[in-house]
Amino acid sequence: TNPTNDQSRLRITGTAWAGRPEVTFTCTNSRRYRLESRPDLGSGAWLPLGATNQPGPAGGSMTLTDAPSLERGLYRVRVTLP
Repeated sequence: TNPTNDQSRLRITGTAWAGRPEVTFTCTNSRRYRLESRPDLGSGAWLPLGATNQPGPAGGSMTLTDAPSLERGLYRVRVTLP
């Protein structure tokens, strides 16, 4: 994301559940991304899932997944500088 470009922003473009949660979003190669989860809004810290701090492809899309689970939870994508 580029703070001087109003078209440059993180957008969740899709979610899916095919036996495991999947989150798809816009990305850039100048940032790193990781999927985090927690059981609910009122408890626990956000925990990183799977491979963390993945670089994104240039001007593309990325999908991050969690391990198969039958439990509910909340997910977010964390964006950091390399």
